Amino acid sequence: MVDRTTEREESRYPIPHKFSADEQFFRLGFEAAMHARTRCMEFDQISGEMNAALDDVKAQYPGANVEEPFLAGYQRGREHYQQLCDETEQLVREKVVDPDGLGADPCWQ
Repeated sequence: MVDRTTEREESRYPIPHKFSADEQFFRLGFEAAMHARTRCMEFDQISGEMNAALDDVKAQYPGANVEEPFLAGYQRGREHYQQLCDETEQLVREKVVDPDGLGADPCWQ
């Protein structure tokens, strides 16, 4: 079975042929960016959280080159979440969805 998400992210990765080696750390960065504590915050507001998450990954994988893929994944996670916010906001404007049924999300209120 082909993992479409992996294919899509690999095509966007700065060095596509290196994605398979970096994917684990890319995903950890992506997941860290999606954490509820940091969603919808400006970069300067979350840089401390991002650096702490990166330090945790470095400690778990000493000697591994984690910084570049983690930061790329983190940035991609932020872009992905913003896209979700934008799409939801558009649906609300078009009255396709009921915002009360979606729950509170500060990105589109």
